[in-house]
Amino acid sequence: MSASRVLFLDFDGVLHPAKDSVHLPTAPMPAWQIQIALQAQGRFVWSSRLEDVLIDASEDLRIVIHSTWRRRFSDSELVQFLPRSLGQRVIRMDGQIASRHAGASDDYVADVIDLLCPKSALVIDDRSEFFPPDGRAQERLKAIDDGRFLVVDPDLGISDESVLGAISRWAGGGHVPEIQRSPCFA
Repeated sequence: MSASRVLFLDFDGVLHPAKDSVHLPTAPMPAWQIQIALQAQGRFVWSSRLEDVLIDASEDLRIVIHSTWRRRFSDSELVQFLPRSLGQRVIRMDGQIASRHAGASDDYVADVIDLLCPKSALVIDDRSEFFPPDGRAQERLKAIDDGRFLVVDPDLGISDESVLGAISRWAGGGHVPEIQRSPCFA
């Protein structure tokens, strides 16, 4: 399995504000009921903005979900929360490595990079502490010619125009500059 370009996508703090807790019953629910509950809670409110930015990106740009939501849902379930065009780009890692790293985003991203060997990768997250500078994911990103880590403001996520611009430049094959303040690239 390989992918030329991979966008690693977090949910909380990226596709919606991170400050609010997600409230879902612990009992299994049909996907449509979960979607209604998430919509009522203001989840995924910025996913259409990401969809707009990636609409013209080449088909070799794929998405891997590294969100902690994978602790509760499979990739096959998670894609149902995204707009169709984004969901079609998701590489479903169910059964590949997801079960080995239920809580370690750093290890999960590093293992996906090892498995897919992308030429370009962009990790978008609001929690830099999940990816220590000496961690495995940062090490793998440095080994990729075009490997970047984008830390977003957890209250603004990808609603921030500068973040959308950076994602758009990366998606179009352009250079993403190093920025020292939020949003920042490591």
